[in-house]
Amino acid sequence: GGGGDGGIVTRSGRELLPPQSEIVRRFPAVRFLLRSDFFQLLAQNAEASSFLPTVRHLPGIISKIRADPSEFERYQHGSDLIKFLHLFVNPSLEFPPGWEQRFDTNAGKTFFIDHTTRTTSFIDPRLPLADNDDASDSTTHRRRTAQRRRTGTGHTSLRPAPAPPARRQTGRQADTS
Repeated sequence: GGGGDGGIVTRSGRELLPPQSEIVRRFPAVRFLLRSDFFQLLAQNAEASSFLPTVRHLPGIISKIRADPSEFERYQHGSDLIKFLHLFVNPSLEFPPGWEQRFDTNAGKTFFIDHTTRTTSFIDPRLPLADNDDASDSTTHRRRTAQRRRTGTGHTSLRPAPAPPARRQTGRQADTS
């Protein structure tokens, strides 16, 4: 539509062009990564917070997608991004309208079909997409419960997400001696 569609604004405050806002509408994973409270959700998800710093390139990919959602199409098939996003999925939720899950027996992989756009993805669309989304509450509750079981405490301390690793090691191997 025209300018009355509410517009989607990136983290830098730049309004997205129609092709970019179409990407945001088409991919639940992009809507999730663009959430204003994404880093709070990351900090609350112990598994995702632990996984992110172990994959050197992943923080950069997430930053690129948050700055320019059209970058998602370049990275959407990366196994590390898929694994990271799946740490936020709430499997007890219904699929969004028009979506279904299938299993490719030849490849041995689960994939998801969006019949509305006639596209497929390896990323489960059952991500928390809005601040008041039931998936957000359920995912947060599930992660806190799992963390309590691991730590044996009745409360959860929320630590800030770890900083992305420094990018000084381009072309050199770390000294292992």
